[in-house]
Amino acid sequence: MRKVTFYDMDFYAVNFLRTPRSKHPEKSDRPAYYSTIVEKNKFPDDDVLNTLYGTRYLGMYADFAAGSPSTVEQRLAFLSTNRQKGEYILSNEGRGIKSYDKYKAMVDTYGQYLQSPGQKKRLEEMSAQLYSTKTGGQASDFEYPDHTGKMVSLSGQKGKVVLVDVWAT
Repeated sequence: MRKVTFYDMDFYAVNFLRTPRSKHPEKSDRPAYYSTIVEKNKFPDDDVLNTLYGTRYLGMYADFAAGSPSTVEQRLAFLSTNRQKGEYILSNEGRGIKSYDKYKAMVDTYGQYLQSPGQKKRLEEMSAQLYSTKTGGQASDFEYPDHTGKMVSLSGQKGKVVLVDVWAT
């Protein structure tokens, strides 16, 4: 309960800075409280994700802590676990993706963070929505067991003629 109180205080303080207005306060004009928000290993576990605005708070915290301008990698450095980083990627970077190529680039770059069952499900849904087949286009990679039970991926067959029989799947 104590953690949630601190999370809420930080959430509302950072959210205040993001609220649209004609002019935001300069850093020098902010209350001293703002200097206490960023701390090393602030989220040592994933408890923050169990709070009402946990994912949104993580995103705002990483943006605030890294400052502006900053890179995705700089913002991710303020998050402690792969699950937190995965949630940040999906909620902040994944939100604006409108093409399969950009989706694929995100997964190739940040896939190591996108490992929880919920994140994998969201990735599959995003992939299904963005992927469209076309003659001569790139096929979606997949991995299935062959007739002997050995796992075989489509990407491992590059340069070969491949027949995929999905009748019994």
